[in-house]
Amino acid sequence: GDEERIREGGCEAYISKPISVAMFLDTVKQFIGEAR
Repeated sequence: GDEERIREGGCEAYISKPISVAMFLDTVKQFIGEAR
């Protein structure tokens, strides 16, 4: 599906629409934590 194609293209995360705000924030927090 879409997620597999996106990840094969090099993306590290995928959030499908309609988004869950909680899932979106958790995903962003993971990347912010990795950048620190």
